[in-house]
Amino acid sequence: MKGRPVSLTRCQRDLEARGLRPNTVRTYVRTVAEVLQALGRPPSRAREKDVRNYVVALQQRRASSSVNVAIAAIACFYVETLRRPAVVARLRRVRVTHPLPTLLSGSEVMKLLGATRSAKY
Repeated sequence: MKGRPVSLTRCQRDLEARGLRPNTVRTYVRTVAEVLQALGRPPSRAREKDVRNYVVALQQRRASSSVNVAIAAIACFYVETLRRPAVVARLRRVRVTHPLPTLLSGSEVMKLLGATRSAKY
């Protein structure tokens, strides 16, 4: 795309008007710019299927938390800036998986406690 689309500038102003932090505004604007480039058509002509396909492709390359940030940015853009909520009405956040913590065995705990110089530690 040549230059910055007007819709992207409007999106940035909308985000700033909501009082979002500068880093959040930058992240959302960058994400929306990536979406616009990936869609390959004007955002006003994008369909729900186009946005959903973009999110599915994004899930293959990014962590769940990053995908959720992208979903929030896309939703904000289509709902608030373009006033086209139908495009993102069925778009849902993805589940963020948290790995279970590694538990120490009894012997590992004993080694850890044995390595201290004083009971204080």
